[in-house]
Amino acid sequence: MKHFILFTFLCIILMFFYSGNAFSQYAVYLNSAYPFVDILGDSCVGIGSERHDSGIFTNANGWNSQVTEGRIVLKFTPSSYPWKYDRMCIALTSLMAMADSLQFDIVIYDTTGNGGIPGTTPVFTLTNQIARPILSLPEFSWFSFDISSSPQLNSGSYFIGIRYDASQTSQGDKYILSDGDTSLSIWPGYGWSSLIGQWTEAQNIWPGYKCFAIRTTGSSATGMTNINTTIPEKYDLKQNYPNPFNPMTQIEFGIPENKFVKITVYDITGRVIEILVNQELNAGTYKVIFNADSYSSGMYFYKLETDGFSETKKMVLIK
Repeated sequence: MKHFILFTFLCIILMFFYSGNAFSQYAVYLNSAYPFVDILGDSCVGIGSERHDSGIFTNANGWNSQVTEGRIVLKFTPSSYPWKYDRMCIALTSLMAMADSLQFDIVIYDTTGNGGIPGTTPVFTLTNQIARPILSLPEFSWFSFDISSSPQLNSGSYFIGIRYDASQTSQGDKYILSDGDTSLSIWPGYGWSSLIGQWTEAQNIWPGYKCFAIRTTGSSATGMTNINTTIPEKYDLKQNYPNPFNPMTQIEFGIPENKFVKITVYDITGRVIEILVNQELNAGTYKVIFNADSYSSGMYFYKLETDGFSETKKMVLIK
């Protein structure tokens, strides 16, 4: 009982301490000497999970009521390609334990902005999502959203996050948790608001920022499998089977040593259309599936590349 009373007292003190200092011109920055307590929800831990925080959150970031459109995104880079993100999880908290829901769009941007920052137009938008972060400091809730309808990522990175209107009274006092652990390197996160009018690095808006509490899960879209761990005597790229094919075919390849392997598919003009494999692999024999359902009939090429070896073969899609 004593511990409960002490915890409640600390929460009240924290709430009063922040209530007068929360808002700067564009954002809110909270900094607690105590880690936030994970209470509810899905934190996207499991197969295909990508996270860049330490799991102990000491900050919370958001936009003030002058912002009629605010966006917060975090960069995600899968370990292999192509990749399908299927869930986005975000941790939210409320200063005053308000009962109102936070309403927002989930947005995904590519890296076509200047210097690889988020592009200007989302490549994917999931509108009218709702979360109800009713818990007050130092507690927070995880919320999980299905983003499996987002486009496949064939190379590079995505910036994934939310877009909302902070000027609405019901949207105030709700913030995204962030990690301020000084042992972490800053992970690329960006903010955009109707006042700033451009993407700005998160650490330049919210001091102490290291990483937003945004996580994802996903899986390789290739269905690559290791079919034989016996070490081949040499590099071997086999002819795809079946060939001609419609719309799926498998490509088998062998590597005699641990290497970073890349398998790229090109159209007849030499344009890259998919990267099937782009990762470190142990010596062995593998097969990977190429699904050409979204491509038209014609001749295509696939190329195996490692450090010191390269081979290209052609295949024919007939629909």
